Amino acid sequence: MKKIVNNRYVEADFHKSPNTSGVIKQNKFIVLHEDIGTWSGTTSWLMNPSARVSYHLYISKQGEVRQFVELNKRAWHAGVSEWKGFKNLNDYSVGVCFQNRGGEPYTEAQLSKGVEVCKALMEELGYEEVVRHKDIAPKRKTDPNPPFPWEEFKSRLLGESILSVKHTTADLNLRSGAGTSNSVVKVLPKGSKVHLLNNHTNGWVEVLDCQTNVKGYVSAKYLE
Repeated sequence: MKKIVNNRYVEADFHKSPNTSGVIKQNKFIVLHEDIGTWSGTTSWLMNPSARVSYHLYISKQGEVRQFVELNKRAWHAGVSEWKGFKNLNDYSVGVCFQNRGGEPYTEAQLSKGVEVCKALMEELGYEEVVRHKDIAPKRKTDPNPPFPWEEFKSRLLGESILSVKHTTADLNLRSGAGTSNSVVKVLPKGSKVHLLNNHTNGWVEVLDCQTNVKGYVSAKYLE
């Protein structure tokens, strides 16, 4: 059963935020946020025109989902941002925010729902990658802050979504680190399937070879 129908996340209660404009140009990225607030307080803030901020989806510590902007429309969540050559990521992303007052442990209900939401966005709407607000605006933002379990979250999502798979476009050296100065672990033949494990570092990305389960780094420009 689909979780998204007519640009609404089916199980979410919908609160129409005034803080939106235009439509998303291309479904590329899911941006994770943290509110440093309460469920009711953040809801009120996102409904206030003077806030000039909104998220598409908001996840409580109990795993509830609340939607503020339809999934084909631009929410105001990313601000001045850039990732992989794309700028102003409100045009290319959906914003998913976790409720957390700051420094609180994330609940299992919250993390499980976050994985479920991201998986649905990827599989049903074609979003390609999950990133954090701090990744796309590193000079301005630090969220989601510790103790958000970023590596665990990615691993759980990758384990559940076939859309984490990429293919090599040429025979490619799988290296022990990000850069040509690192040793070659093995050569991946053209067309090899790999799981993306980590974000780009100077054009390099950590991957898992789907055939042998060997981890390493490859040049991202040779993946599609």
